[in-house]
Amino acid sequence: MKASQTQITGLQKSATEVPAGSSAGDLQAQLEDVKKQLDAAEQEKSLLTDKMKSAGKRVAPLQEKKGRRTSSGNKAGIHGSVLAVNQAYNFVVLSLGERQGVAANSAMLVQRRGTLIGKIRISSVEPSTAIGDIMTSTLARGVQVQPGDTVIYANTSSP
Repeated sequence: MKASQTQITGLQKSATEVPAGSSAGDLQAQLEDVKKQLDAAEQEKSLLTDKMKSAGKRVAPLQEKKGRRTSSGNKAGIHGSVLAVNQAYNFVVLSLGERQGVAANSAMLVQRRGTLIGKIRISSVEPSTAIGDIMTSTLARGVQVQPGDTVIYANTSSP
């Protein structure tokens, strides 16, 4: 597009310049030639402008869709389950991982039959599983996280 504009400017400039020793007939023929080239360049510019507008109209919905996809990429609310529990070291293995958007150092809520029983903090993430430390201070007295408990990705990080 910029090249077309440069070409148009060059043609306009050459139309105003008169070479030394040129006859009126030569100048008239050159002027007609330059006008034809200028018209062709203007048409090309118009065509390219229309193509750019058309492409922009096709791209806008795709960019909007991409924006929605990336803005909803935090995966808050994704459900998984506790696969295994190590009570001695207070950690769990989860059925959620990197593919679901789980990130290290994020928090997950642990529920049993729809009731919140505690929280875990993700310490390591694999493609389809994650390991989380049980935040024992969030558990009610006598309650322990068990295999089969539901986890909900809250996507919150703490310092």
